[in-house]
Amino acid sequence: MIPKYFRIFYWGLFLVLIVSACGREYESPAQQTQELSTAPATPEPSLPPFPAGTSSTTQPAAVPTQDMARLKIILPENTSQMTVLSQLGKGAILSAALFSPDARRLAVPTAAGVFLYDPETLQALNWLPVSTPFIAFSPDSRLLAAGGQAPLTLWELETGALSGELRAVEGDVLWEVAFSPDGSLLAAVSINREVHLWSLASGEHLYTVPGDKLQFSPDGSLAVVVTLGENRVVLYETTAGAQVQEWDYQDAGFTPGGQLWLEDWQSTRLAYLDRDLLSAPFNGHLQAFSADGSLMALLANNQISIYDHQQGRRSQILEGNYVRVDALYFSPDGETLAGAVYTLTCPTCSELEGLDPSLVLWRAADGGLIAQVALLSSEITYSPDGSKLVAALVEEVQFIEAGSGSLNQKLSGFSAPVAGMDLEPNGDRLAAVYATNPYLLRLWDLEQGEVTQILQGSMEDGSSENSMAVAFSSDGKYLAMRGDIWDLAASMHLTDLELAITEASSCWSKSVAFSPLENTLATGCFAGQLHLWRVPGSKVLMQLGDLSSWVDWLDYSPQGDHLAAVYGVPDYLVQVYEAANGNPVFSISGGHFIRVAYSPDGSLLATVETSEEYETYGHAAGYVKLWDAANGDLISQLEVDDASSIAFSPDNRILATGSFDGTLRLWEIQGGAQLFEARQHFGPIQAISFTLDGEILLSGSLDGVINLWGLSE
Repeated sequence: MIPKYFRIFYWGLFLVLIVSACGREYESPAQQTQELSTAPATPEPSLPPFPAGTSSTTQPAAVPTQDMARLKIILPENTSQMTVLSQLGKGAILSAALFSPDARRLAVPTAAGVFLYDPETLQALNWLPVSTPFIAFSPDSRLLAAGGQAPLTLWELETGALSGELRAVEGDVLWEVAFSPDGSLLAAVSINREVHLWSLASGEHLYTVPGDKLQFSPDGSLAVVVTLGENRVVLYETTAGAQVQEWDYQDAGFTPGGQLWLEDWQSTRLAYLDRDLLSAPFNGHLQAFSADGSLMALLANNQISIYDHQQGRRSQILEGNYVRVDALYFSPDGETLAGAVYTLTCPTCSELEGLDPSLVLWRAADGGLIAQVALLSSEITYSPDGSKLVAALVEEVQFIEAGSGSLNQKLSGFSAPVAGMDLEPNGDRLAAVYATNPYLLRLWDLEQGEVTQILQGSMEDGSSENSMAVAFSSDGKYLAMRGDIWDLAASMHLTDLELAITEASSCWSKSVAFSPLENTLATGCFAGQLHLWRVPGSKVLMQLGDLSSWVDWLDYSPQGDHLAAVYGVPDYLVQVYEAANGNPVFSISGGHFIRVAYSPDGSLLATVETSEEYETYGHAAGYVKLWDAANGDLISQLEVDDASSIAFSPDNRILATGSFDGTLRLWEIQGGAQLFEARQHFGPIQAISFTLDGEILLSGSLDGVINLWGLSE
């Protein structure tokens, strides 16, 4: 079971990634081998080989692909040659790290692909271009199956090649994936509450049964299927899918010894199938079993008990009381147990006042506490020998000694979703805001590909945000991220200014933009509050407009004489103001606008407005239009309906659009022709930007990766 924060994070992110992929055919890598069914051969988003040090870095690493010392300016004439030069970060971890049955590989599923490591040395072995939290190793450790957007894919672990695809319902989303113990069958649960089974030998789809969860018996002859919320547990024989028996229980599964257990939330029973009998109820739920199946751990009344279920008696009570337990495991060697638990923040606090997450280790012999380690909610896995616990966080994998609870090693370099970016005015550094809890700002040295500064925000749940505005001041000394204003030299908040902004607007700013001429900061809020401030300082210069909508986005003209503001519900317009006096110049209406950007020469405005299809599902993506920046007259509309971000090239000749499905496109402004298209992200591109010299185009995505695009000489 996945702890709450991590569960919410990865389900939310995975759903965004799935929706962004809908409507697109699966694009298999060029190195694919023989397939179980026909697979198209267009290039899939591809990460380069790992640099030697990525297994031990403490911050997201840059992954180079080409020499960036000698680059060409990106022009309409050469865009077809553009490639990914380097990548910042390895994507957000989506679920637990998984050991292969032969213990030779550790798989880390991320939003930017599945990374494979040697679990002993932590050296990178391979990378699989599939973005999903749902993976499974075949029993012989030869294949890895990946769920997500149908079809289900199979990957050769030695080569990283796509081995085949298993199809059921076109366009379905496949959740949990499981091989039968002998490797002859593969099962997957679909979003439509159906369990599909395939033959691995032929690739044939064998049958479908209703349900939300499946577990094979240890000998593979039976499978138990649970329909959640309906008190329905059904036992099937796996050869033809014939129903064997049915019970009215909430949950069920098999012990490692092959006995079926049944749960009704408050208690757990063991089923004796050969005699059609059920044991007396054991008080508790959240079952964990020792490797030989002889011991069962259950949670009841905030305590965890260990039972010898064959004898029908409780043998131990684990030390401690816990408000909530999200995961519970026996070690493979039977020596310890581990749990992801929550305790009250203080003895007199209520649950509403806060819970502290931690990892707890107990001795199985006497139930004594080994260690309780503060750990942001994660999914945990024991190493095959039981000596270590592997905890997967959003940006790192931690290796914890099971005997002491001490941190042994880290596997880092992963990166949370990129929710916003801005280039320093001199072009040396990139500020990227990552959707963590609270959010993180990383400043990247683009030449070195290294993080030079990290700022942790005050926003409590940045992980729930898909888009966050960030802006450098004109002198590069200050950085604004919504309601947080940073002095970069001191790595400190400008608290007086932040307080003044909050008092003036009665909210934490949603949108920010610095004037290019001086350190004037524009802040927009939820009820039309739009103010200008001098930074540093805490005095408001003026308030603009009298609208009542969310101020969703802001952009100054390159001359600093105009400010364009995007207003959401209920006004739905772009309003351009004179920056000197706040007078409105013109407005653009007729759509739900989400982005606005001035061209470098100030002659054009580009906007993104949501299309009906994306707005129906609450996604910020849609059409791109170009307007005359002098009067707001419409000039043209580009042939794209899923754009989520926009940026002009420094020479005013190209407009780049990042799309909800991870596709980057370049357009010639004169005439509107599409110049370039490539899909090298697995998630929506939330921010794009050209460097001042026009040699690099940066794209940041919810998959957690920032791509640096360009042309090497």
